[in-house]
Amino acid sequence: MGKSCCAPGCTQRYTKGSGVQFYRFPAEVDRQNLWISPSFCLPPPRHDWLCNLHFLSSM
Repeated sequence: MGKSCCAPGCTQRYTKGSGVQFYRFPAEVDRQNLWISPSFCLPPPRHDWLCNLHFLSSM
């Protein structure tokens, strides 16, 4: 199965050369809390991905 973003409403899927990057949720709970928005279910999905479109460019 390919990578797709698990953010609610996001339709991004991995496509070679698209420039969209995908990241797994961190294992550390403190870091997970920084990634999770109120629209996510808790605990965060272990095997899902979040695309770079949901991160601040300054990070």
